Amino acid sequence: MGRDIGASFQTPKDVVTIAFPRSDGTASRRPDQPPTPTDGSVNFFRPVSSREPAHARWRHEVAMRMALHVPSLDKSKKYILAAFPDDYELFDHTKGSRDNPRHDLYLWGSKTVTKFRSVNEFVPHAIWLYNHNTAANCGCRYCSNAKGQGEISQQYGLPSHLRLEAAPVTIRRIVRPALAPAPEQRAASQRDADLRGAVAATRRYRIGEVAWCQIEPPLASPDPNVFIRWWPAIVREVRLKSTATGRKSVPGSAAEYVVRQSHVYKMQLLGVLYHYTVPEEMMLPYLAYAPDPDLLATLREGKAPVPLSEDLRELAYFFPMPTPKPTHFPDLEENSTLRQGSWEDALAPYGLALQVAAYITTFWCFTDEWEFKAKASKSSALPAPSASTSAAGESEVIPSPRRPQSEWRYQGAWWGNERIWMDDLVRLHPYRDQIPLDELLPESEGADTRTLFMLVTGMFITHTNDRHKGKIAGLLYELAPEGWKDPTPSKSPSKNVVIEKDFAVADQPLSSPLRRAVPTIPGQPPLQYGLPAPPRGFVFRLITPPGFEVILDIAMVAGRYYSDLLESPAGHLRLQELHFDKLGIPGAEELVNQADLEPVLSLGGLAASFGSKMGCQEWKRTRQAMLTSADTLSREALYTLFTNSDVKTEDPMLID
Repeated sequence: MGRDIGASFQTPKDVVTIAFPRSDGTASRRPDQPPTPTDGSVNFFRPVSSREPAHARWRHEVAMRMALHVPSLDKSKKYILAAFPDDYELFDHTKGSRDNPRHDLYLWGSKTVTKFRSVNEFVPHAIWLYNHNTAANCGCRYCSNAKGQGEISQQYGLPSHLRLEAAPVTIRRIVRPALAPAPEQRAASQRDADLRGAVAATRRYRIGEVAWCQIEPPLASPDPNVFIRWWPAIVREVRLKSTATGRKSVPGSAAEYVVRQSHVYKMQLLGVLYHYTVPEEMMLPYLAYAPDPDLLATLREGKAPVPLSEDLRELAYFFPMPTPKPTHFPDLEENSTLRQGSWEDALAPYGLALQVAAYITTFWCFTDEWEFKAKASKSSALPAPSASTSAAGESEVIPSPRRPQSEWRYQGAWWGNERIWMDDLVRLHPYRDQIPLDELLPESEGADTRTLFMLVTGMFITHTNDRHKGKIAGLLYELAPEGWKDPTPSKSPSKNVVIEKDFAVADQPLSSPLRRAVPTIPGQPPLQYGLPAPPRGFVFRLITPPGFEVILDIAMVAGRYYSDLLESPAGHLRLQELHFDKLGIPGAEELVNQADLEPVLSLGGLAASFGSKMGCQEWKRTRQAMLTSADTLSREALYTLFTNSDVKTEDPMLID
C-alpha cells in the first residue's frame, strides 16, 4: 500500500534488458471497475503507463531478482524487463479519500492467475515464463498451491526489502564489569517492575507510555463506516485490581470465591483534560492501530467547533465518554464548561490528540545514567578492525588500554511512545539479512519473514565525526519453528570481530545493576529476567555467538515486543477490524489488506517489523521535554489549519 506511486525512480546506468520468450497472458484478464462511491471518495483501477516511475521500478525489481535464479543471466549486471509478458498490464487501484487516496499496484494478464499483488509474487512466475512452458514447473504461490508468499519468498530468497547500505553494525566480546565490594549505584525504580511484567505477561503497558484507549461506545458520525473507537492517551498510573467471583462448592474446600488480579490504568487522553481508568483489555499499543483513511479524510475536512485561542485551550474541555465524573478532570480550571457535544465537536480535539502522538514518535532520549566500570584485562593488544565496521564507513571510538576503564551508560530510554530498558527484548526493524555480520548463525526456516529481536545488554553514546550517536548492545534472537535443530554447531567468530582486549571479557552478559540468574531456553545462557513467551509454535533462537554481543545504532530499534497481544481481547478486536478473520474465505481477499495487517502481526513477532516502528529522529533531554515539544508543535500547526482554510500546510505529519 502506498500514498504516492509517482515516487522518483531512475533506471540505473548500463542496464541490460530482459525479454520474455513466451507469455501466458490474455487481454481478457483485466479488473472490473468497481461502482462509483456515493460519498465523494474514489475507487477505480487505472492502467499504469510504461513511462511512469512505478512501472519502471517494478520491471527493474523483477529483473534483478530473476537474475539470481536464471543461470544464463550474469548476477553482476543490472537488469530491467524490456516489457511485461505479452498481454500483461500493471494497474493502480486508487481508493479512499479524493484528496489523499491509497494506491495499490497489481499485475493482471495471466490466464491462470487472477492478479499478482507484489513483485515477490510475480518473480517465480516470471522465472517460469523465461525458462519453461508447462504449468507444472511454475513455482509461484498460485500455480504451486503454496501455503503463502512467505514460503515462496524463503525458497527463492525474495525478501521484500534491500540490504542496508553501510549498516553501522559491529560485534564484540561481552565486557565484564568490575565487581564492587558493595552496591554503588541503584537501578531505576520502575525498571524491575516493568521487566517482570513484560516477561510474565502480567502487565503490558508502562507509566509514561502513549497507548490507544477504547472509547465505549464509539463516537459515531453520520456515516456508519466512520467512527472513533480508539483515542491516544498517556499512562499516568498502574493499579492492581482484585476481583472476587463466586464458585460452586467444592468438597473439602472452605473457599467460596476465586480472586483474580488484573491491571487497570489511569489514562490521560491526549488533546483534552479527560482522565479515566481503563482495563488492559481495552487498550492497544500505539503501533497496533492507525486511523482509517476515511476517518483521516473527515478530520482534514473538519472545522473548529468554537472560536479558538492560539493555544487551542477551548478543546481541552471536550469529553468523549458519557456521564463524566469529577475525577475525570483533575486539572479542570474554575468556571470552565465541560462539553460532550456532537461528532463535529469531537473532530478538533481528536485531531489534536493524533497530532501530539505522532510528534512524540519522532523524539527519543536516554535515561538513568550510571557509570560502567570495566575490569581491566592483562592483555594490552589493540582490537583488529571489523569488516563490518569498515563497511559502515565510520570510525567509532573503541576504548584502549590508555583510557580509563569506565564509561557512562544508561539503564533505559524513551523511544517515541514507548519505554524500553536494559534487559528488554526489543524488536529491530531491519530484516534478518540486513545485519551484515558473517558471525551470526545461519537463519532458520522462514526467519526473514518474521521480526528480528535484540535482548538489550547496554545503552551508551559514541562520538563519531564530532557527532553524538546513541548505541545499543545486546544479543540477537530470531523466531524459529518449534522443534528446530541447527544443522551444524555454531562456528566461532572470524578474526574480523572487534575484540576489546583492554577490557576483560565474559562468556555471559554481565553488564547491568540488579542481575539475577533466571533459567531460560535449554542450552542457551541464563538471563537475568528470562525471555517473554514466544508466539505459539515458535521458540526464541539465539543467533549471536556465545560470549559476544552486537552493537547497533539505536535507530534500528522498532519498538517493544508484546508477547500476548494477539491473544488478548483488544488484539482480537483489532484483528477483526482488519478482517483477519476473513483470510482464506473465497471472495473476501479484497477485504484483507496485508500491508495493514502486517504491522499488527509484527508487534507479536510474526511479521518483519520494518513497517511497524517508531520514527525517532530528534533527541530531547527528558520525557517531559518530548511531551511539551509535541504539544506545542501540534497546537501551532492545527491553529493555522483551523483558522485559515486557504493555508496549505506542508507538514507531512499533520493528521496523517
